[in-house]
Amino acid sequence: MKRQRGVALITALLVVALVVSIASYLALQNQVRIQQLENLRNRTQAEALGRAAIDWARVMLADDASRSSTDHLQEAWATPVPPQSADGGQVGGRLQDQQALFNLNNLVWAGVAYPADVARFRRLLAQLQLPPELANALVDWLDNDSVVSHPGGAEDGEYLQQEPPLRAANRLLADVNELYAVRGFTPEAIQRLRPFVTALPERTPVNVNTAPLEVLRAVLAQNTDAAALLPARASRPFQSGQDLATRFPAIAQQAGDNSLSVDSHYFLADTRAEYGNAVVRTQALLQRSGPGWPVLLWYKGL
Repeated sequence: MKRQRGVALITALLVVALVVSIASYLALQNQVRIQQLENLRNRTQAEALGRAAIDWARVMLADDASRSSTDHLQEAWATPVPPQSADGGQVGGRLQDQQALFNLNNLVWAGVAYPADVARFRRLLAQLQLPPELANALVDWLDNDSVVSHPGGAEDGEYLQQEPPLRAANRLLADVNELYAVRGFTPEAIQRLRPFVTALPERTPVNVNTAPLEVLRAVLAQNTDAAALLPARASRPFQSGQDLATRFPAIAQQAGDNSLSVDSHYFLADTRAEYGNAVVRTQALLQRSGPGWPVLLWYKGL
């Protein structure tokens, strides 16, 4: 009898332990589901704040266009916005003038290399201590023909021998990240280039009011004092091509072929939003044509 009572007690304890174990497991699973739902909510809210920041950037650009026909670094759009409280979270960001940068798609237009911009890109590469043959590699990636540019170029014959094999794009770049597929462009080279280059869907001049010195030196001839432009524009931004020609006739003459401008049509909105434990960074390329609402060309999360 005592043995039977002992077995019953042990059985009861095992049942209790099993019930407690099951209850703990179910509670843990429920807690995990609740956390997942909370994370999803936080991320959704952060993404909504990021999209709202993109719309704010479009408002800023539209307002700027209604006030001025030039773009420079003293304008409101050029001031980064630190994190601001919004709907229970935080959001901030900045607008970057993409015409302050060298447009890689200027190298080739209508499928044919554009020699003046190829030379400019080589000057930029030289400043960054990167191999000049990278210019030929990018021209071959963009142009319509299958003729290899020497030295450093590559067409389908070279790319098909890679692992995995691929073909030259023979089209304009949609994003600077596409350089990772181009022969010779190492991650280190791309990181060195990234602050000075962009990929825009049409030929674009460089905005003399916003471009960094490296880009100005690339656009202008090597014997031109591009550095003189920086203090001049800081004290009084250039208002027109004629204004540039009046104040710096030698530079205006060296630039030639409409390679410099005083206004911009392409801007990158870079935002960072936080909600709860979620952090979402987004980028959007905006095109502004006149005083109207800027067009969203692409949008991506980072």
